Amino acid sequence: MKELEYTGSKVKILCLHCGKEFEYYKSRKLVKFCSKQCHYDYNKGKSLEEIIGEEKAKKSRMKLHLSLSGEKNPNYGHRWNKEQREKCSIRQRKIMERPDVRYRCGSANRGKKFDHERCTKMGDGHKGIRHSQTSETKKKIGNKSKEKWLRKGFKEKFRNIMEQNGNWIPLNKKSDYDIYCKEANWKEKMFDKCSQRELNFFKRKGLFNAYKNKKGVVRDHKYSRRSGFNASVFPEILRHIVNCQIIYHKTNVGKKTTRYIDKDSLSLSQLFKRIEKYKGDWNEQELCLKLIKQYRNGERWERENKK
Repeated sequence: MKELEYTGSKVKILCLHCGKEFEYYKSRKLVKFCSKQCHYDYNKGKSLEEIIGEEKAKKSRMKLHLSLSGEKNPNYGHRWNKEQREKCSIRQRKIMERPDVRYRCGSANRGKKFDHERCTKMGDGHKGIRHSQTSETKKKIGNKSKEKWLRKGFKEKFRNIMEQNGNWIPLNKKSDYDIYCKEANWKEKMFDKCSQRELNFFKRKGLFNAYKNKKGVVRDHKYSRRSGFNASVFPEILRHIVNCQIIYHKTNVGKKTTRYIDKDSLSLSQLFKRIEKYKGDWNEQELCLKLIKQYRNGERWERENKK
């Protein structure tokens, strides 16, 4: 290997980190450290702005971004195929099976207790923006989401994506009863639509939760979905407010006479009469009255678009 020929004389200088005296050729770029380790230790924990200055750091980042953006990026357009991704996944799983690797992965905060100040900093964004949302922000996000789902064709497109990814069961593979149950599900929270007595009951006992509130309450169909399916009743009728009652979860479980049959609190004729006499505010009231007439005229629920 050809030796480098330096011109000029050597200069003695003190290391900026450890203070050790060392020599370097004056013709070379200014050297401030006696070794790479001292250079690393001196700048450890500092930002690029602190090391080379704010202006130079900005230019450096811009230059790096321009040199690696778009087609200039060496990985531009190079996408892994399914076989490569699977191979990488298997390799990473094998690595994570090693006890020493698993231990090191969890060693960063093992045994540490975060104080309130640190938790607050961890919740802050990189630009100092808190991720917590105000009630106004949540309402705005909710309205945007609602508008998205009301757009024409969005539900169908979303379902196709979820079915292709294997997250949802395709409609053509679902049973008629599964489709019926989904259509007969409650369309609103229902708790604020029920009677004052039931509302007070709900406020006292709270919503059922298998872990936090085992003695809580649930919404229940007085005339069950299984009975409605067997009689081919239109599901919009079953999700009417007069068919909803608030009861203990354990009471709801105890209603089952067998695994597949629930005990009805109302007969079908009683349900029809209560809907016809209902004077409250229900957005599907006119639709339900229309469907009751159709049912009495011999029309029955049938599954749509079955492939």
